[in-house]
Amino acid sequence: MSNWTVEIRRDRAVFEELAPWWNRCSGPRSTPFLRSEWFDIWSRAFLPTGSDLEVAVWSEGGEPKAVLPLSRRGPRHSALANSHSDVFDLIVEPGADAAPEVHRWMGHLPVTRLFRLDGRSALIPSSPDPNWHVDRRSEAPFMELTGADAVSPRLDRHLIKDVKRLERRLTELGEVVYLDNADEVMPNALEECMRVEASGWKGREGSAIASSPDSERFYRELVELARDRGWLRICALLVGERIAAFELDLDYDGRRFSLKAGYDEYWSRQSPGKVLQLWVLEAAAARGLSTYEFGGVAEPWKLQWTDLLRPRVNALRFGNLGRSRLLGPAIRALATRRAVSDEDESQ
Repeated sequence: MSNWTVEIRRDRAVFEELAPWWNRCSGPRSTPFLRSEWFDIWSRAFLPTGSDLEVAVWSEGGEPKAVLPLSRRGPRHSALANSHSDVFDLIVEPGADAAPEVHRWMGHLPVTRLFRLDGRSALIPSSPDPNWHVDRRSEAPFMELTGADAVSPRLDRHLIKDVKRLERRLTELGEVVYLDNADEVMPNALEECMRVEASGWKGREGSAIASSPDSERFYRELVELARDRGWLRICALLVGERIAAFELDLDYDGRRFSLKAGYDEYWSRQSPGKVLQLWVLEAAAARGLSTYEFGGVAEPWKLQWTDLLRPRVNALRFGNLGRSRLLGPAIRALATRRAVSDEDESQ
């Protein structure tokens, strides 16, 4: 008989209480997006109205072994993740065989929505499962930097030629300065970067940090945490002492993670964001970092720099009981019919 137990925590105190164990697990050790502090900040900013926090904690012999951070609204459970999250996954102590217990528990839930799930996650069934439905696959680009004295020689020569041309055009407009951590030398660096982002297309589209109180609260709290922990890197390209482009990044576990980026549209013809990207990659390599994580999805501009991708999955896990067990096969059949229909229309 299994001596595993599961407890559902509905209070945010769980993130602080379990932090010493949580952040020693392999996932949080390698990415900030799985740390207990990340989920704490995320839940305070983005937990949907009408949803309750439900953090499932599995223990064995009284010691925590695995955690699945979820929210619940009505019959549906959802991962604590959204477009601001690069990856989501089960938190598991190294060596603990928690997946069977977690799957057994999820089988009793009507439906669980998993967003930005690591494509190598133990939550993904190892064999076909009629109650498991993938509604989207994506990839997060990254670039290897280990052993790189310089990044430029490893990139397409046409890309480098274009970046150097754009850089020369910027220098005609003013002195060009790169700051690998503007937070250390510029007063209100975050405020200036937020202003630049909000003034452009991201502000008009509503995806800038300052576009919503929830997003602004999240990034302000995250920046404060990262500054205290020494992870924060606000990279900026200045033209004549004015920010032309910026990146909000984290240096964590020997890797650089890109969170947000923006540019001043006044210099849009000179593509300062593209120029900044090369500076950031070169500086990260010079610091001895192993990878640069573009994050997000594989947009064409990112694939100019790399063809390395980390798999991500958006999936629905339906329960094994009652009507829930019929939803997985029904949705899979519907998705198959739609795919066939789309293929027929394209011919």
